[in-house]
Amino acid sequence: MGIPLDRALDVEDMSLRTSQTSGLVAVTAEKFLLEANSDDGLVLGTSPLPMHLNNFPDPIGLLDLNTTEAALVYTQSLSGCQYPPNHQFYTKWGAAACSGVTTGVNCEPMATSIEMKAGQKMIYLASACMDTIDALCDFPTRSFVTPERTYEGILVNAGDLLIIRPNTLWSTTATKPSLIWVRNFHLMSSILDSIWAHIHTSIMPHMLSYPAHSHAPPFFIYIQAYWWKNIQLLSAGKIGPYTQAHIPNVQCWPGLLQMLFTGNIISLLEPLDARNYISSPNSDELKRRAISQAQTEIAKQTALDFRCWFMSKHVVKQNGEELDIETKIFRESILHLTTVVGFYARKHHRYEDNLLKKKLKGVLEDYSCGKDDSSSHKDNQMALVYAALYGNDHPTSNTFLPPGWTDSSFSIEAKL
Repeated sequence: MGIPLDRALDVEDMSLRTSQTSGLVAVTAEKFLLEANSDDGLVLGTSPLPMHLNNFPDPIGLLDLNTTEAALVYTQSLSGCQYPPNHQFYTKWGAAACSGVTTGVNCEPMATSIEMKAGQKMIYLASACMDTIDALCDFPTRSFVTPERTYEGILVNAGDLLIIRPNTLWSTTATKPSLIWVRNFHLMSSILDSIWAHIHTSIMPHMLSYPAHSHAPPFFIYIQAYWWKNIQLLSAGKIGPYTQAHIPNVQCWPGLLQMLFTGNIISLLEPLDARNYISSPNSDELKRRAISQAQTEIAKQTALDFRCWFMSKHVVKQNGEELDIETKIFRESILHLTTVVGFYARKHHRYEDNLLKKKLKGVLEDYSCGKDDSSSHKDNQMALVYAALYGNDHPTSNTFLPPGWTDSSFSIEAKL
């Protein structure tokens, strides 16, 4: 692994672990290895390990799934698109454990790959339906064991690779001393699930298994930039820096939804970031906010460019009837998603109420969805949003898609 034997590691002494503390102690890498190979040694676990990025060769085929990695590689060449520091650290990490170590329950807004390098683990999975507001509001307040979830236990041995979808609860027990490499990434087939998961883990941050993952949402910005560049190249008949598996097909309804709601969630990153509600931020926090704001403004412009391009070249029909794309697609989608976020955050008393309302209203005004004038309040969609932000009404649809937005009822055609 390239770690010096005298390197100090922060590890968990499981004999000291309680519900209030993780029992962290400092030991050398040599001490950790000695205890791991002793029949009566201490039960130690460590996560993450200080692993060098070169220690993460790609398992066969994983990059074909890892849209985050593809977007990060591409956007390194973009001017003005600043990265969070050590961005790979948020998506790649290692963990070692002695026999008997059991982790807590994990839940991530991204897909997770677990590659067993040595030893053996039993991995417990509990998947649940997380695609409605009610399911999000009830989770994780309900018991871990409920009829609504499906369960599976998988014994993973050295050389095995396990892929876990977003929103899946999982836990591990080391049946032998083990070493794993873990990646977190956005998977094209679950981008919309990841948007739900991001909303959920922003409002319920204790569900994140690894605190550094609170920095992961800006990856949506890089993914959107990567998509937009390649959509332009593809429309011009050119080959861009992409593999087809990572680019949504915006000529069909599911692909348009992927692009549309990725842009929408970027507009909501700032209201959803609990760190922006700190009343007395220090200089590092202020710098982080400035970088985040710059990233978001670039992404908003990208979303606007895509909207203008799409409207100029496409006709959208619902049940055969042509729609006003700007109002019925772009505006209605952000109105409804903002309604969902406002209702969900207020239900859980997550953020200071008036400040959250102000931030969400700012998002709507960016989309020209209404300002504080009488004509806007007469608009039915704005009335629904204000009811969700200021009243006790449940959003009219129980998913983050507006009512009636089914795949079968929409068609996209090129303009003649």
